[in-house]
Amino acid sequence: MFLTIRYAIISFLMIASITSSNNNLIKATTIAKLPVEGVASFYADQFHGRTTANGEIFDLNDLTCAHPSLPFGTMLKVTHLGNNQSVVVRVNDRGPYVDAREIDLSFAAATQLGMTADGISPVKIELATITQNDITKAIADSVLTKRVEKSDLFTCQIGVFVEESNAERIIEKCEDLHLAVFTQGVKVNNLYGTRILIGRLKNRDQAEELAEELKNLKFDEVIIKKI
Repeated sequence: MFLTIRYAIISFLMIASITSSNNNLIKATTIAKLPVEGVASFYADQFHGRTTANGEIFDLNDLTCAHPSLPFGTMLKVTHLGNNQSVVVRVNDRGPYVDAREIDLSFAAATQLGMTADGISPVKIELATITQNDITKAIADSVLTKRVEKSDLFTCQIGVFVEESNAERIIEKCEDLHLAVFTQGVKVNNLYGTRILIGRLKNRDQAEELAEELKNLKFDEVIIKKI
């Protein structure tokens, strides 16, 4: 099973207070900080169609958000402290990269909160109360089930790992570098492993530019692939 889906499932299980042997993959201290009050902003139009930190294509019409550290797939309830409007969003990106801001919302989420005119607003952020249907929909909406034609996009492979701990270490490194990492399950010499991929680019020229940047970041085994 792909690691990205597993991260989403693990975050949901933590929200539901179900004990899991994989809980060490989640930084529990970031969960413990919730609820928190702070300032929210929202994505500008130029980010629509770009790749998020977990490999999805950002859609400003989806109810998603960027958070600095919460696991991808975490469901959050965000409440506007000025008008008491609330929205439930899913973490699929990293940010904001501006001091004194807690969360970046999609345009759709910001619209539901009534904050698009102001740009930034005071909010309360807490874990959302979710149902099994919410979990199913969130996973169904994830990058791994948003299929594209193989001829549409290019990506950069930075490694294939049979040892899960090695794959997780590289994924953490990519996330620390704010790279748009996603994974695929593969079979290597009758063993199951994980292929780690970076980015979803519209053409080979962009992929080659990304490959050069990755090599500069000391990723030695960079292979351009169609997805």
